[in-house]
Amino acid sequence: MSDLADPARLVFVGGTGRSGTHLVAKLIGRHAEFENVPIEVRFHADRGGFPDLLAGRVTKDEFLRRLRGFWWRRYRSGGRPPDILPWVALGREPRGLHKFVAQDAFDAAVARFDRRFDSEPESACRELFLDLLGPLAEAAGKPGLVEMSCATTVAAPTLARVFPEAKFIHVVRDGRDASASRVRQGRGLLYPRTRVQGVRWWEGRVRRIEGALAGLPEERVLTLSLDWLVQRPPNRRGYRLLRRFLGVEKQKTADTLFKRKVSPERANVGRWERGLPERTREQVRREYEAALERIEGDRLVCAPLLREIYEFEGDQVGAEQTGLAAANEAFR
Repeated sequence: MSDLADPARLVFVGGTGRSGTHLVAKLIGRHAEFENVPIEVRFHADRGGFPDLLAGRVTKDEFLRRLRGFWWRRYRSGGRPPDILPWVALGREPRGLHKFVAQDAFDAAVARFDRRFDSEPESACRELFLDLLGPLAEAAGKPGLVEMSCATTVAAPTLARVFPEAKFIHVVRDGRDASASRVRQGRGLLYPRTRVQGVRWWEGRVRRIEGALAGLPEERVLTLSLDWLVQRPPNRRGYRLLRRFLGVEKQKTADTLFKRKVSPERANVGRWERGLPERTREQVRREYEAALERIEGDRLVCAPLLREIYEFEGDQVGAEQTGLAAANEAFR
């Protein structure tokens, strides 16, 4: 079994979805201390995963069927569940654990889990996770691992027990951009179908995440925004907080991914209003302002950050065209 015993070297990155979790995890994975898991592995956090299994909402056999099936090999569906719309899998490359775990290693890890779970359920879950993902860090010669399934923040109460060394990063972004991306992803076939519905979806997800994280010690949770990382001039405070939270030093190679592969267009700052008539833009603005006021009124942890982002974007029309290169200097 792989042993990631360093108490500061397992990090889960999560958020509402379409909030920049993948980019933040990849940024962390450029550091010499952390290896990034290349896909959302999901089996530890999604519906039917560790939280449902350990709470008795699914049986071990049900969990194993999904582990050997959907989580082992699945098709990218653009946000649409393949069991609802199976035709979306046509012509798409399969994802899942099979991309980086050999079949024999997978079978051996699953067999160990099967034998151990009935007597030591939490230990069996931990062992399965480290058996499957730990070799990635070992092969890279890194002491830590960062995993980016969006649902890890919702699953935090369970994951914090199974992995007492783990830390959690809640990635937030301007809710209008996150929700607009979600609406485009669903193409009107799944909720949310409109931009206004998207803001309501985003608020509900943020509230659920914060409710899950509320019981964790403060030092185990960081709320971070992708919008911070793409500001110009760069918001150095965000990078300092990230480094301090992870317990790592500055490193010149840590921002290579952002310098070479991430464009302002990919960041999609302010993308929510493109192509919308003024009447719809105003509806979305009003809905989002009301959501921010409710979040602030309930004193959610992310409220001050979201307000800061909102006010900054209001003063930086066209900020999506400025690029990321200067911001990355803060992480170096």
